[in-house]
Amino acid sequence: MSDVTDLGYVERNYLLRNPTVADVSEPQSKCRGQTLDDVLAEFAG
Repeated sequence: MSDVTDLGYVERNYLLRNPTVADVSEPQSKCRGQTLDDVLAEFAG
């Protein structure tokens, strides 16, 4: 897989919950103070 494909997978599945698992915690929109948009902006330069 390429990095573009990997990032596409992350973007499509960001903040989704696994429907096959009964007890799932709430998805977090930030990790270590960064959002997905922050990380993508770093890659874009």
